[in-house]
Amino acid sequence: MDPVTAISTIAGVVTVVVSTTNSLRQLISSIKDSSDVMRAIATELDGLADILELTKKLITARKLRKGDVYVIEVVQRSIKDCQKPMEKLLLIIEPLLQAPEEGVGSFRQKRIDLVRAMSWPTRWNEIKAQKRALESQKTNLLMIIHLVGDYMAGKSEDAIRRDFARRFAQEVRRPGTARGRRMRAKLEDDISTIVGSRLEHYDTDEDDDGGGDENHIENDDQTGTILPIHEPRNPALAFLKAITAGDTDTVSAFLKSGTNPSRRSPDGSTPLHLSARLDCRPTATLLLDHGVNINAKDGEGRTALDIAARGHCISVVSLLIERGSLLGTLPHDILTTVGIDGQWKPALQSLAARSSSLDQARLIHKAVEAFDLPALSLLLEAGFDVNSSDRGFYPIHHAVMQGNLPTVELLVQHGANVNQRVTSGALGVPRSDAIKELTSVRDCSYDSSPLSLTVDNLEVFEFLLAHGADPDLPLEPPNGTPCLNAICMNKFFPFAKAILEAGADPNRRDEAGRTPLWWCIDMYNIRLMRELIQHGADVNARLGDGVTLLHKAVWDNRFLEAELLLQSGANAAARDFTGHTPLQRAEKDGRACDELITLLRAHERSGGGGDSG
Repeated sequence: MDPVTAISTIAGVVTVVVSTTNSLRQLISSIKDSSDVMRAIATELDGLADILELTKKLITARKLRKGDVYVIEVVQRSIKDCQKPMEKLLLIIEPLLQAPEEGVGSFRQKRIDLVRAMSWPTRWNEIKAQKRALESQKTNLLMIIHLVGDYMAGKSEDAIRRDFARRFAQEVRRPGTARGRRMRAKLEDDISTIVGSRLEHYDTDEDDDGGGDENHIENDDQTGTILPIHEPRNPALAFLKAITAGDTDTVSAFLKSGTNPSRRSPDGSTPLHLSARLDCRPTATLLLDHGVNINAKDGEGRTALDIAARGHCISVVSLLIERGSLLGTLPHDILTTVGIDGQWKPALQSLAARSSSLDQARLIHKAVEAFDLPALSLLLEAGFDVNSSDRGFYPIHHAVMQGNLPTVELLVQHGANVNQRVTSGALGVPRSDAIKELTSVRDCSYDSSPLSLTVDNLEVFEFLLAHGADPDLPLEPPNGTPCLNAICMNKFFPFAKAILEAGADPNRRDEAGRTPLWWCIDMYNIRLMRELIQHGADVNARLGDGVTLLHKAVWDNRFLEAELLLQSGANAAARDFTGHTPLQRAEKDGRACDELITLLRAHERSGGGGDSG
């Protein structure tokens, strides 16, 4: 991009962002009795408008040189970053402030007004998050403008960095936080780009006798091919030719003689970009050893790592990650934009060593979501942590909720914790649409275990039990409802049978003291009652108030359930907290059918059962 085009482009970007700023400012000013948060957003917008005006004046104040184009691109990117939170705030706030429709005062309009009023609290966290993002991006732009001003004033790199450190400490709130550290790292990368734009470019007229076109090297970004070149008359081009040929001896000689490893070509790329495109690890290593800016961006904002990743230049990807290149969006793009295969294992190992637990979890979730078993296997074999958490939500939860047995098997083979709970707060964070859909459909509570999340897929359910899932793990710790108690409906019989065969306690009580048999009576599940009794369920179990299971069956008028309890040894003479036997309770309350009363009388006359206490 030439300087004239650059100025025209940035002027257009400033105009768009100023328009958005004004629209949001007017929208906020229309809110009656606006909150402190809204007033704070308005203040940020006023400050941003001033910075945008300063930006416009600064860029147009001097005649730009060719190298200044890269400075303009840094400024343009920072301005666009300010646009994003404002657009999101407009999308959130505008629907809440829509003008009343015809028929104001009608029941329908009052209902609409009520819904809008109730919507404010539900969107409040989103508004606050975008306010913080706007503050951050505005501060970032202000810092960039200071840097550009220092650059245009001709300050040295050391002076620019000293002033930057001082201003950063003054301007940035909580600079020591993770957000502050990320902002500083990005700004320091921008300093390198701005200062690096002073370097002499490869299209220099130095030693050029009119054959400039012969000496020009061009890259075909579609194929990654380096187009043929003629014998160079310019030492700078000879250096590039040596890199193109992978001639490490010549490259080393140039670097030792003082050749600048960070000099840029007309498209803004450095020799490291060229080595990355060629997947030439030896020359890339030499350049890094001699101080090339590993995070320098070309004219399109791409780092050498971006170039190498998209070109599947795996050896250089590994090297750049190992040597500390900023990862940028690579952890999020690697399965979509880039795509991986078996050759990526060394690069993935380097990426795993550099990635945070959160980035690892997100990448594994992406592979699970896409049902991409080869990619998932590569990630796990490369050292990505199978038990890494996306803020409380684990890959094993995602896989079992999908009901995808091969994915579950692969995760478990690599050590996934089959008893890991979804931790508190996990469902309150943004996720992909697929995970949101799964969690809403499956009623995923904060403390759900993999076992409780898969009670509609018997194959996965049995696999988890066979591989260590705790059949007695309560749904909510420490003494919540056991899984068995929660699946006493008829439709869950195969799951209940499987969990019993896996060793679940048939007498384990929930938080109210109710056993699985109590729930079976409540759910008309005579078949599961038989299964529980065969596995040792206590037919004389009492609730805390002394009520027996037989009392429960009588109260609910459950003839078949009462008959099975009596056949299995239930005490017909047992008394509840009021001193009544099941028969007395049936006769007193009048809820039981005649057949049930006859059954109870027969057992009471015969002395059926045991201790009547």
